[in-house]
Amino acid sequence: MRNLSTYEKFINESLVILSMDKLMKDEFINNITLKRDFENARRLFYMNGSSLLTHIEGDKFELRTYANFTDEDLTNLIDSQINTSTERMKFTRKGKAKSSILKDKIWLLKCKLI
Repeated sequence: MRNLSTYEKFINESLVILSMDKLMKDEFINNITLKRDFENARRLFYMNGSSLLTHIEGDKFELRTYANFTDEDLTNLIDSQINTSTERMKFTRKGKAKSSILKDKIWLLKCKLI
């Protein structure tokens, strides 16, 4: 019973499958720290512009919003509020926003584990 916390930690970390350059795969949600970081980032994006953050695959995330963010505004939001509140997940914006047929903006975000 003494090794239970060590065993749980081992199982928790082994469920997160990382590639060679420390980028996450689809199984990131099985780690409680990464799940907490993801849920915290989703909440902060929603509170700061009614944006919806969804996981696409691997290290790719999609951010949809009707807010009138510029690329620099989004980068500043990510650096000042999102990345400072997460432990292991650090987000970056990749490319420019695309518009969908629903007139919302869609950004592609990448996430790196630290």
